Amino acid sequence: MPDDPGFIELADLLALVAAHLPEDLAARAEAATSLEMAVEHLRAADRLGGLLPVVTLHHLRLALQYERNARQDATGRPEH
Repeated sequence: MPDDPGFIELADLLALVAAHLPEDLAARAEAATSLEMAVEHLRAADRLGGLLPVVTLHHLRLALQYERNARQDATGRPEH
């Protein structure tokens, strides 16, 4: 992982995680879908750059929400 990853590096890492989810994971499809949504929002934030900070932050918030959902699906328990 880069020392200071940008949006694209984070998106690439999450895409890699989605591609390597265990086959026997009960909520694999849900976790993969959440990770794919997080990747899309990170890529959208990257495309916007600093042009529209409010919209960029919205995409980042959604990316974090989807990543958290994927983690919950993968572990089977809600985050605190």
